[in-house]
Amino acid sequence: MIPIFLILQSGSTTPEAVLARYAAFANAHPELEVRYSATRGKSRAEGFVRFHRNKRLLFECNYKGDKYVLSVTEAGAREYDVATKTYDEYPFPGVIEVSGSHISGLQGVIPSFMLSADLRRAVPSKAKFKLDPPPAGGGDQISSDFQTMMGKGHVDIVVDPTGRIQKWHSVSEAQMGPKIESTWTFSGYKPSANLPLSAFVRDLPLGFTPYSIPRLLPSVAVGQPAPNGKWIDHAGKSTNLSAEIAGRPKLLALLGSDCVPSSQALASLDALRAKVGVVRLTNATTRAEAAKLGSDALFDPNGRSFKQFATPATPMFFLVDRTGKVVNAWMGFDAADPKAFEDQVSTAVDKLAPGSKD
Repeated sequence: MIPIFLILQSGSTTPEAVLARYAAFANAHPELEVRYSATRGKSRAEGFVRFHRNKRLLFECNYKGDKYVLSVTEAGAREYDVATKTYDEYPFPGVIEVSGSHISGLQGVIPSFMLSADLRRAVPSKAKFKLDPPPAGGGDQISSDFQTMMGKGHVDIVVDPTGRIQKWHSVSEAQMGPKIESTWTFSGYKPSANLPLSAFVRDLPLGFTPYSIPRLLPSVAVGQPAPNGKWIDHAGKSTNLSAEIAGRPKLLALLGSDCVPSSQALASLDALRAKVGVVRLTNATTRAEAAKLGSDALFDPNGRSFKQFATPATPMFFLVDRTGKVVNAWMGFDAADPKAFEDQVSTAVDKLAPGSKD
């Protein structure tokens, strides 16, 4: 049985008390199995998370009749997706990484906040929690707005009297992208201590195809240099990003060859050429495929240069100064208001320090 840590609830309950209650439970139970049901937009899923915090993890997600599995242990990491019949295997990374799947469309679905004893660290950019009215199902609800490099959001968390998370609801909105709403409901908490290694490993189904693209790096962030990968231009000649930047500020447009918003952004990219140089970097692997995104669009037959940016979605845009350092970033494109995007980029270019323009 899991021991219960009770904090008497009264009118003096504060956000700090709720956070402390969760931290006490999480620190006392670094080895847990938790069942969940989740919604992300119109998608629904259910499954369980079993973990020894920072040591072992087994995550199973059942969605639309298919299954996604991620296993991370000292013996190595493995993930596979039944819908695409693909898998990936790699050495144990030293820490439990659960930011999203490498092989399926389930990016960001794994409840990584379950692996931290500090809920403040699980919410981006200095969350300032407040106490909300008590939810109908009992427990305490805290909430906070937050900011990310890409936009803003809001999170509501319900913690029961024992310190367990009952519900996690978040809404995030990129600067130029759609609003994404996710809700996690948790139940069936039970200890997973003393379970053998085999309890965290799933055998790979037969007939699955290996995921051949190298492991993704963290997404490029403001203040970091843009990856200087090798690209092919429309004439079939090899080039690299430093040659394309050529000591001048540039807007790097990361475009998807089968992405509708990427195609919708092309007119705005043409309009912005009067303000700043534009470099179109595509996930296309052939010249004909890249040409759909512009006669000057670059591509990489191996796909590795595009993957170095580790973009969570396309289109994505990076403004770099003359040294190639990222100074601004935008994700998504709103075809209903293209001028908003053009104005944001123009304003960011005007704000570049004099030395970073020349």
